[in-house]
Amino acid sequence: MIQDAAVSRESKVSLREVKEESYRALRAIGYSWGQAQVAGRIAGVSQALWGTGISAIVSDANRFLGSRRPPKVNSSESNVRINARGTRFPTFAPLAFALALGKPNSEISFRKAALTQEIAAALWDIEEDSAGTFFWGNQTHGSFTRTVGYSVTDGALYQHGNPLTASPKTWSLSRQVMPEGKLLISLQARGEAIDQSLRSGVVVDPVEWSALKKISWKFLVPE
Repeated sequence: MIQDAAVSRESKVSLREVKEESYRALRAIGYSWGQAQVAGRIAGVSQALWGTGISAIVSDANRFLGSRRPPKVNSSESNVRINARGTRFPTFAPLAFALALGKPNSEISFRKAALTQEIAAALWDIEEDSAGTFFWGNQTHGSFTRTVGYSVTDGALYQHGNPLTASPKTWSLSRQVMPEGKLLISLQARGEAIDQSLRSGVVVDPVEWSALKKISWKFLVPE
């Protein structure tokens, strides 16, 4: 009975619909065309791979003051500080990677931002194969080095330590060579998952999908 209830709470929509409705929801609350387009693509990939893209968009769309409280950036020669202000990865992650790629020797530090694997989707949106290595997380140096976070190397996503239990309040993003971590998804597996979603659709939670549609309907101007 419980299994039947769980199945009934799942339905499928196309990947294009996830991207489009995410875009429209963010446009409805005042995001620019470019911001909403990028966030919509990232949400689509995250929904296809992990089932988390729609909830992230709904969270950002329902945030107090919404687009009037974007991530705040302070920059110096070698360090960039981003206060995400509680935004989710589709909003702050593309900004972070754009800054990191524009200033390759700098470190991007974060406050009020969740440390999650989905941040990888923002890098893949810019560099699908991601020839270099990026690490985001927290590293402490003492009698031994403790590394908690995620990295992307040659398009594959790895986990270091246990970010879900550590939940550091501050963490950083930088391009650096990382020791071997736990493989979460390979370049090939990611490509196959996206191809499958294009053929047969993306699993969504009907409640989350309804919440997203309720927001996106407010954006009525056709583009």
